[in-house]
Amino acid sequence: MEDSRFAKVVGTKFYHVPRKKDINGNKRTYRWENTHRMIEQPGVTGIKTGITNSAGPCLATAINHDDSSLVVVLLNCKNMDCRWLETFKLAKWAAKRMKRIK
Repeated sequence: MEDSRFAKVVGTKFYHVPRKKDINGNKRTYRWENTHRMIEQPGVTGIKTGITNSAGPCLATAINHDDSSLVVVLLNCKNMDCRWLETFKLAKWAAKRMKRIK
């Protein structure tokens, strides 16, 4: 999240990627949609959803809470929908236990 380009892409619901002219002289723009349901919740700054054969349904979430940053990564969730609830529960649990270290 320290890379501003990465943070911009993973922190927005839709991101448009301009492309140079193709061989016919036409410009194409690609639109990426972030399917992370929590992206518009207070404090959630982004990242992404995913699924692979080996890791199953996954979710990476960056959250700002009281001037601190937290990243929650879930792998191999029971199903696609449990990712949201489990992330919320983990973030709530962590927020109660976070302490600032100098």
